[in-house]
Amino acid sequence: MLETLFPDQFFQQFHFLRPWWGLLFIVLGYLIWKNSQSQDKRDKQNKAFAPHIYDQLVANKEANKTFSPKFMAWVLLATIIVVMMGPSWQRQPSPFLEDASVLFVVLDASESMATEDIQPSRIERAKHKIEDLLNQRDSGYTSLIVYAGSAHTVLPLTNDKDILINYLSGVTPEIMPKQGKFADNALAIIEQVPIDDTTPATVLLISDGLTETDQKAFTAFFDKYPYQLLVYGVGLTQQEQDAQGVSYATLDERSLTALASDTGGYYQKITIDKTDVDTLVSKTKNFFVVADEKHAPWIDGGYWLIFPAMLFYLLWFRKGWSIRWTSFVFALVLLPSTPSYAQETSFIEQWVTPNQQGQWYFYTGQYGKAARAFENTHWKATSYYMNEEWELAAQYFSRLKTKEARFALGNSYAHNESYWEAEEVYLDLLEEYPNWPEVQNNLKLVRVIIEARDLMSESQQQDMEEQSESSQEAENDKFHKSKGRKEEVRGKQVEVKQYSADEILNDAALNKMWMKNVQKDPAAFLANKFQAQVNNRGSQ
Repeated sequence: MLETLFPDQFFQQFHFLRPWWGLLFIVLGYLIWKNSQSQDKRDKQNKAFAPHIYDQLVANKEANKTFSPKFMAWVLLATIIVVMMGPSWQRQPSPFLEDASVLFVVLDASESMATEDIQPSRIERAKHKIEDLLNQRDSGYTSLIVYAGSAHTVLPLTNDKDILINYLSGVTPEIMPKQGKFADNALAIIEQVPIDDTTPATVLLISDGLTETDQKAFTAFFDKYPYQLLVYGVGLTQQEQDAQGVSYATLDERSLTALASDTGGYYQKITIDKTDVDTLVSKTKNFFVVADEKHAPWIDGGYWLIFPAMLFYLLWFRKGWSIRWTSFVFALVLLPSTPSYAQETSFIEQWVTPNQQGQWYFYTGQYGKAARAFENTHWKATSYYMNEEWELAAQYFSRLKTKEARFALGNSYAHNESYWEAEEVYLDLLEEYPNWPEVQNNLKLVRVIIEARDLMSESQQQDMEEQSESSQEAENDKFHKSKGRKEEVRGKQVEVKQYSADEILNDAALNKMWMKNVQKDPAAFLANKFQAQVNNRGSQ
């Protein structure tokens, strides 16, 4: 572990979590002193023998001086004391806030992005690249913003890449309510997102060209905010199009590279392989800073000394390695504060507490075992959360009153698709902590999902009414085509019921139907949403 740290960082951060155990070194020093006094007495008594007789009486005299049971006992005792003092030199990042980095993906959805100089089209290739990026981005929050003549948020900040990819598939130039190419409109959306000053934020602009107005607006924006700008060019340059014998609106690399240069950002052109995505992911990771590190708990590094301590103790089983006060050493070894790593055998269980066993499993990524081992409610809930057992995580987080636990409770509800419960938790938190950006972002995401389900319940009514009308027309056609039939065939009246979002959320069958419909056609949902936003802006 030590090699993973810089030497100066190690010495600056090294300290003991339980320094009061260091008082045992006084006891250890006293024992060593008493032993040396006893040894001096024996040496004086041995002087009564002639040297040549004494050498014959004492076996392995030199070996006993350099590698004796007593010497190993001092080493074992000193090691155990250090373990109990809890040496520490690095913090344990929070499982919820360890990566609070933010990525805004700003995608150009104007008509020029439908150009087919790269197959299948610029925007489709860009969507594939975004999906690759999301799959490689294993932590942090991502928001998707699209623009043409107007800019719109497809999804607010979320760490759920699956729902991002689902909505991304529906983005096309056809769904945009206003034609144009105004990238600067996206800046107003980003500016409205509350982000803490310590949170690293990256804006990934994906386009085939910019206007001078866009360049000026972006330069002013990044002069104001300490964000990172990555510019991603999609399309072929004039030379590349000439080489392929095609003629389209070309990729305007001049404006894109100039913007990256003016803002201290980075420009990356689309490539056939994944080197472009790898570069973008690397840039976002390098810009990452651990959020709120000062409040993270320290890791107890004394655990690593348990193994050498056990090896020293095992030496007592060697022939001739017995001393009269071994029981005293063994009593110290069994002190309840001494940590270890396993729980399978009764022997090792004597060395550790259940919480220490849970910590070992947690640090090694065995979250399921950690959850069963922990007695501490917070760590048990956290382990269930990391193991993606959302229902159990929610049960245990609901027993805690800290703001972090309540935030995790809301996240557990959201992951478990209990969106109404999650919304209630987030709202309660915002009443006490109105400037908590992570809660605000998660609340927005949950409300987007609930809003979408409400929209589905409305469209469901329309679809069922159309189905009823078509069914009635079919019955009437059947009546007219049936020559000689005298009875009147009446269309079957279908009772149409409109379901609320609450009913959809709580009914598994309705929930499945809604998800199937949205996944089938996210483009229609986004088109309706964007048009409604434009209409609302126009009426204000």
